[in-house]
Amino acid sequence: MIEYKDMSIPSLLKQINSRNYDVLVNLRRNSSKLHHLIMPFVNAKEKFSHSTQNLNARAYDYHALIPKKDRYIANAHLQALNGAKNTNYQTSIIDTIAEGHDIDNFKNALVLLPGGGAGSFKRWPIQRFIDSAESILQSNQQLDVAYIVLGPQEQEYNDVLPSSFNGVPVVVFNSPSIEQLVAMARKTKLTIANDCGPAHIFQMMQNPLVMMFGWGSNNLKKMPQEVIKEWFLFTDRSLPLLPSDPSGSIESISTDKVIACGNAMLNLQ
Repeated sequence: MIEYKDMSIPSLLKQINSRNYDVLVNLRRNSSKLHHLIMPFVNAKEKFSHSTQNLNARAYDYHALIPKKDRYIANAHLQALNGAKNTNYQTSIIDTIAEGHDIDNFKNALVLLPGGGAGSFKRWPIQRFIDSAESILQSNQQLDVAYIVLGPQEQEYNDVLPSSFNGVPVVVFNSPSIEQLVAMARKTKLTIANDCGPAHIFQMMQNPLVMMFGWGSNNLKKMPQEVIKEWFLFTDRSLPLLPSDPSGSIESISTDKVIACGNAMLNLQ
């Protein structure tokens, strides 16, 4: 992984070429700077990418043309890799990075992901997560534990989270590693999530998931109806929930709806 924020073009090119990569994959599909000013001069033996324009293909050994918002972002990355290497990887390949990172002995978990780093318009209220978890755990005896994942912006939630839901222990993970998140996703019977970074790991594992979206009146460019194909992985075990209010407020998604969808997911297993 190369972090190039605030780097000049010559500095970035020098850093890349100093490492003599065998394979370089450009995942920044919308970056004209990378496609036209960096990648043509990179000394990697093989270069792969995908983007929305065939014009970008000339800088690569393999380039996948994928229309914007046409498919889930991880599947777009995998399409470029699979096409270049003649493989057939699915998003669940992420499971392999958790080998040796088992988090505990619990097997049947309810996972709550109440984060939303982009702002409050993406965060369903924490009390509704709590109320939903209590109801779902009361109705479903097969769940052994509730995992709750918090990032730096959700630390205040520690003050209101209980130590158990109806006798089911609660385990809070503060800024867990990717390996821990994948290990957790292995054990989930149901995940309830906001549109947040950790939710992508749980989507890619393709386990039962209920995910809430919101955009709010000041973020109309982020309306999920327009971009949901790109940021939500539709499977037979995933449900996206959208606001009922025209304003796009995530708070208009009712607790009853989340509970009903969660119970339905569990009953199908």
